[in-house]
Amino acid sequence: MNQWFEAKDVPRRGTIEINPVDTVERFTAAERVWKYLNENSGPGWVCTTDRVRRVPCSDLGGHPPLSAEIAVTADTSLHLRYGDLEWTIWRLTETIGDGPQIAFDEVFESTEGRARMRYRTWWHLVSEGVDPDAAEVWRPYVSRFVGWEDR
Repeated sequence: MNQWFEAKDVPRRGTIEINPVDTVERFTAAERVWKYLNENSGPGWVCTTDRVRRVPCSDLGGHPPLSAEIAVTADTSLHLRYGDLEWTIWRLTETIGDGPQIAFDEVFESTEGRARMRYRTWWHLVSEGVDPDAAEVWRPYVSRFVGWEDR
């Protein structure tokens, strides 16, 4: 965190909610996952069994997705992972304003040389130990994909 403060980046205050999508009917078919991602499209990336692609993309191919992160709106992202023979999709929704958490934007080089990925990492206070008087420290909680930076 010190690098952010040294760079004079100001943390955003607010909250982030992490909610699994469709907990009643599980995503057990790749076709259903692709349909959901197409209905909730935006900038992001998807990793299939054959390669990683930047989205939106006209050529997603017929391979099943393994993971994906999509910025659906300015304050909402989808996070997809495959495991245990099904896909889980979480909707991450943030609210900037008064809140108990803080967020910083980070930029990472992508595997494509012409773009960088922008993530917003949310931090929350956690107690350092079981003692009720233990100090609280800021720990990273979740990061969400917020968009691409083209070069």
